[in-house]
Amino acid sequence: NQFDEQWLSLQQIAGYNAALLWPNDLHQRTFHEAYRMGMPLFMPDAMGLFRAQRMTNWGYSSYGGRLADLEDLEDGRPPPWWNSFNATPQVVAYFQHFADWEQLPYVQRFA
Repeated sequence: NQFDEQWLSLQQIAGYNAALLWPNDLHQRTFHEAYRMGMPLFMPDAMGLFRAQRMTNWGYSSYGGRLADLEDLEDGRPPPWWNSFNATPQVVAYFQHFADWEQLPYVQRFA
């Protein structure tokens, strides 16, 4: 049972030498907490995150919200909600590059 697990406090997490974060949404508060601790932070690369969201509901993209009959915006951008099980890498990667972990320095990537 997941609720029987012991959650670590931020102080306990800060005691580690590094952190591995596998976000489940583009707007991940945990990223900000771990990043602020100043420890080495490792995250999957864009294709690793793409593959993960294909297997599981991935944050707000999993809710199926969308504007009526909107395939692409007039300027060619994809709509901001996608079906996480069948979206193309181009759609998902487009929005991933807006995530804070893509914008801030010192985040280490692995494939």
